[in-house]
Amino acid sequence: MIGSHIRGAAGEKGGSDGAGGTATDDILLNPLSEVKLWNNPLRFSHRLNTAASFFNVPIYGWIESEFGLTRPQFVVLFSVYLRNESTAHDICVSSVFPKNTISRAVLHVIREELLESAPDPDDNRRLLLRITRKGKAIIENVLPVLRRQEDIMLSSLTPRERRTLEDLLERIIIDQGGQAPSEVAEEARMTLDGAPGTTKGARRKR
Repeated sequence: MIGSHIRGAAGEKGGSDGAGGTATDDILLNPLSEVKLWNNPLRFSHRLNTAASFFNVPIYGWIESEFGLTRPQFVVLFSVYLRNESTAHDICVSSVFPKNTISRAVLHVIREELLESAPDPDDNRRLLLRITRKGKAIIENVLPVLRRQEDIMLSSLTPRERRTLEDLLERIIIDQGGQAPSEVAEEARMTLDGAPGTTKGARRKR
């Protein structure tokens, strides 16, 4: 059968405590989607990545078609908007992108006059980035769409459930100790390189 009902999802699958979320009895899932959701040794990462894709895929596709900005370019612009001024290093640490990707994105948004740069008085090797009027106008046009997409994604949760979800995700992020995701990935690669069963680990044992 292609797609089956989520049977009493809140009760059977350990979902909502009944404190408000929408009923899921009439929702159909592809059989493989069901397996990935409930019979998966990596349930958390799958759920987190899938939930994020409900925001990232439509939103960044729309931003690129509407404003000509790729996801890294918009992330740079939005990061500077949030702090009034920032550096490429800080943007890199707080984002999912490696340094070279952020550097290229910074150059692009400066060329498009969405950001302006000036030497950092505390470190002449770095540039302080500030948003321009043109860049701010783009963010202010985009923000209502982003908020609306968040609300759509969270519509099945009560206000209390939303706060709990935010608190738990915040704890996970803070627990990484302020490392950039690219740094965490590099540490994981180094660990896996020496793990039994991996190509590099097996090569070292010979």
